[in-house]
Order: sequence, then C-alpha cells, then structure tokens
Amino acid sequence: MSERDYDFSKLASTYDDGFAGKASKRFYNLLLQEIDIFENAKVLDIGCGTGFFLNKLSPHTTDS
Repeated sequence: MSERDYDFSKLASTYDDGFAGKASKRFYNLLLQEIDIFENAKVLDIGCGTGFFLNKLSPHTTDS
C-alpha cells in the first residue's frame, strides 16, 4: 500500500471526529435541501463510515 492509500475500515469509526468529518458536517444540511428523497424511499448504505449522514436521511426513508 502506498502512502496515498488509506485503510478506511480503520478510519471509519473515528472519521466524524477528525478534520474531514467535521468539515463534511458543515455541508450536510445543504445536501439534505438539495437531495430529492421521495416519501418512504429506500437508501442503500455502502461505505458510509459512521453513518452520521445516513441517520440524517433516515426520517425520509423506510427501514425495510
């Protein structure tokens, strides 16, 4: 693995606490305003780290 490669499985649990995670959180509400989520939509979670943003989407989706 080169120095530019990252093992995101090790970083995911603390991502929200680091610089990138804190910077990303500043844009979550803007993203929610721009994303068209239909009532009872299903969202697939793939590689979402801690799932913080996915939790912000969850009131607009189903859990099945």
